Amino acid sequence: MLKSLSKTRRCGLIVTILLGLPCVFPQGAWAAAKPYVESEAPRGFHLFLRPKKKTPTAQWDFVQQLETAGKTRDAANQSLALRIYWPNAPEAPAAQMRYARLLEQRRHPEKAFEAYQYLVEHYPGRFEFTEALNRQMQIAKDTMNRKKGKFLFFPGFTAPERAIPYFGQIVTNAPEGPHTAEAYYLIGVANQRVYEYEKAIDAFFTSINRFPNSPFAERSALAQVECHLKISQDSPQDKRAMDTAHAAATLFLKRYPNSDSAPEVENQLHPWNTRLLSRFTRMRNRLPKPVPASPNWNRQRKNRIMSRLTSCLAITAILGLLTGCMNYRLGSMLPGDVRTVYMPTCVNQTTEPQIEQDVTRAILSQIQTDGTLRVAPELEADSILSVTITDFSLKPVAYKFGEGSTVNQYRMSIKASFALRRRADNSLIAESPALVGWYDMDFAGDITSSKAVGLRPAAEDLGRRIVGKIVQYWP
Repeated sequence: MLKSLSKTRRCGLIVTILLGLPCVFPQGAWAAAKPYVESEAPRGFHLFLRPKKKTPTAQWDFVQQLETAGKTRDAANQSLALRIYWPNAPEAPAAQMRYARLLEQRRHPEKAFEAYQYLVEHYPGRFEFTEALNRQMQIAKDTMNRKKGKFLFFPGFTAPERAIPYFGQIVTNAPEGPHTAEAYYLIGVANQRVYEYEKAIDAFFTSINRFPNSPFAERSALAQVECHLKISQDSPQDKRAMDTAHAAATLFLKRYPNSDSAPEVENQLHPWNTRLLSRFTRMRNRLPKPVPASPNWNRQRKNRIMSRLTSCLAITAILGLLTGCMNYRLGSMLPGDVRTVYMPTCVNQTTEPQIEQDVTRAILSQIQTDGTLRVAPELEADSILSVTITDFSLKPVAYKFGEGSTVNQYRMSIKASFALRRRADNSLIAESPALVGWYDMDFAGDITSSKAVGLRPAAEDLGRRIVGKIVQYWP
């Protein structure tokens, strides 16, 4: 019939047939007939992992059938196959979530944590994030308390350090999430259990200062005291460790006077005070004994005391008049309306990367130890402390004997400026254009190792200088 028609009529008939096809076959039928085509490149060769169905929708239905039938291993494998072969399919995030849950059911917590992490990294916004974070937190807690090495009558042992990377990953996934404060606290607990007291103190410190209103702040403060006391007990001749432990315990009692743990902390302070008194007694016994006095010694001593007392009274009166006239105060020097402070991360204007974290931590630690100001969240603080690191240097200060070109000792210096302002009206309270914290250290084999050794002490020295400048402020 087409041959009997002219060429023009045949073309018109073909066009009419093509235009009429959508009326004969609705659009939904065309879409349903078109299979899903993966746009991603092939994900490698998988010998023992192949999907049993031809489309992701059919594969997802098959996974659910396997799970209903109790075949959790096959369901997990087919869920993984769906995600590998059709990673952009609408069913892929749900399949990855199901794969992670099935791994948990089959008691593979490490693989389950990694499966949840894959979901977080590759499918943001396409799954229930809170559910995945909750499951990761539970896996981390179980890993921290799970015993390993059980055999016959041997009860086994825990290895809490295995959970530390998990808690760290949870903090990275949600820095301000509902589990972050607890994660920092549990990082400290895990380090404390394996006797890594310095790392534990850092984690507790972060939990206290970043989340002061969380229920884990008091627990972190108490655990921090325990770590400091343990360090001082392990090093009874270390005066600095003893002083730090005493300061941490005193600060805890000051911050949480009504805590249920306050009597326990006071009991822990008693041996420390006894050691301090013993040390003072030993120092006093080392002083030379006084020379026997002459018959008129008491009268001469009394006259000297009266003369000095009169001079002191006169000087005090003069200073009082001068102080009243000049309207200056000396003592605890911050205004009465400034009791709390918020400190953002320091601004680093140097070429040395990431030193701002250590400097920020050191300054907050010194504020906490001093006790004049209390660290608070930004919206609750009376003042805001801004610190800018302006210079970082590592200079040689000593050389090996007989070798003028071989450095034996370096001095690390960190220079910074700060400004303390009221949050309400941005008025200036205290400032300094330049303060330098430094630390002398032996060469540790290479420059990188030397920097790692000296950074924390130099940052602590800078923190002490900044806090001292603030609390010695003249209004």
